[in-house]
Amino acid sequence: MQYERAAIRSFRAAESSARDLISTLWSVVDVRMESAASIVNAFVDLLEEGEQREVVLAAWPRPGPRMGRARRLRR
Repeated sequence: MQYERAAIRSFRAAESSARDLISTLWSVVDVRMESAASIVNAFVDLLEEGEQREVVLAAWPRPGPRMGRARRLRR
């Protein structure tokens, strides 16, 4: 849990990118799409409307050959 908190803190302080945040969360859940989507959705719900929310949603990976079916995040 320490890695997730550090990644979130770093993103909210504008010290890292949304892509870095997603990458960290992705690694922590061992590339389990459903788990990662649940965590990212919960985090997005905590963010106020605005730029940070949009960049996190934009950083979420799109479906591709290696990922199978990616779960959609709420907008």
